[in-house]
Amino acid sequence: MYIDKTIAILKKALKSSWSDETVNERFAGCPPPEGQCDVTSLVVQDFLGGKIKRLDFSTYFSKDEVLHYFNVVSDGTKNKVVDLTLNRGPPLDESFGKEIERKYMFDIGTIKERYEILRENVYNFFKKKRLTLWAYYFICEKTGYNKALALDLYL
Repeated sequence: MYIDKTIAILKKALKSSWSDETVNERFAGCPPPEGQCDVTSLVVQDFLGGKIKRLDFSTYFSKDEVLHYFNVVSDGTKNKVVDLTLNRGPPLDESFGKEIERKYMFDIGTIKERYEILRENVYNFFKKKRLTLWAYYFICEKTGYNKALALDLYL
């Protein structure tokens, strides 16, 4: 299904959109994707829907609160974990963590402000490419155009 290609496009957009303005203050100075999981999960949900889950690593890493956010989306037949920011450790399973509502996330620190910046950066990435993600889907789905070739031309 197109979900894997969609994730690849979105990952490229996110990588070019992360910045000092979108990073969690606790991770200032760390290279992306460190400190970007909360706002990234919100943008992924904007594009792919699904659930946002929060995993608490505090007991494993430190006495400080260490939270990680990721997404669980449906590819039409089964659920798929989408985590574009965790670079180490075993892959996550959809049973891990606790589902969290985005409206609750907006009340945590600077998440809302950082999310709005990241979302705008991602949309600007697509504008520069002169093609939105939705237009890409529409073209591929309606014309039967080879998605892999379209993705190569697009990116």
